[in-house]
Amino acid sequence: MRDSRAYYDLPGDLSLSKACRSMNLSLRDLGYSEAKGVCERTKYSAVVDGTRSLCAYSWKEYLEILDRHEQTGDAEIHSHWHSRWSLKKRADVDVQVGLKGTPSVLVITVGSSDDVVVESLHARSRECFRATTQLRLSPATTPKRKLEKTVFLAHRFDDHGKAVAATIRKFLSVCGFSVLEGEGYEARSIPTKVETRIDSQDCLLAVLTPGDATWVVSEASYARGCNKLVVFLVEERTEVRKGIFGSDYEHLPFPPGNVEKAFTDLLSALP
Repeated sequence: MRDSRAYYDLPGDLSLSKACRSMNLSLRDLGYSEAKGVCERTKYSAVVDGTRSLCAYSWKEYLEILDRHEQTGDAEIHSHWHSRWSLKKRADVDVQVGLKGTPSVLVITVGSSDDVVVESLHARSRECFRATTQLRLSPATTPKRKLEKTVFLAHRFDDHGKAVAATIRKFLSVCGFSVLEGEGYEARSIPTKVETRIDSQDCLLAVLTPGDATWVVSEASYARGCNKLVVFLVEERTEVRKGIFGSDYEHLPFPPGNVEKAFTDLLSALP
């Protein structure tokens, strides 16, 4: 899963260089080393000297750039780290940092299949950036922008899940929406190809039907971290982990085998 948290009211004397060096030491203390060449979306960029945007090819080069130049604008990091203490790929993590706006808002995203690792890295990151005031990620605080009629349809890939999704896809297409889906991967992490599809759409519609919903929830969490509109359609007989929705998601129930009953509410929830 990916867990995104935003902070504001950052210290006036915050140094991106010092914060990033502190993060680097924290990750290495936890047994991680930078994993290079594993993702085409890896990025290290910062606006410096008020006039230039510089991009590095590695965490080490990024630190050197920040030491030589004063960061005066937005900064963005998308990095991947390999656990030196485990040969299992699921032990790896990705860490994303976004520093945007004036005054700055800090967004930290941690991707890992281990909840303990997620909490630990968030705690370390807060310390590194001296971030104390968390910004609630809800419709009331999300920057408003006009959404396009583009939807990523997340659903289970068993026979029932695919049948329900086909009915929804046909309805949305008739209503003028551009609809994309994943490719049926059932894994803990989201493949880059699926991430790219989610990134290209303004909305994510997560369809929960009976069975393991881990994959669908992971896609919804990733979309939320990317500031997408996320709507859940939930078949009434589906067991859903308590607290999964919160106040940040639109939650629309529908009777078993009759998703059409939710279409009126669905159109109201989408742009």
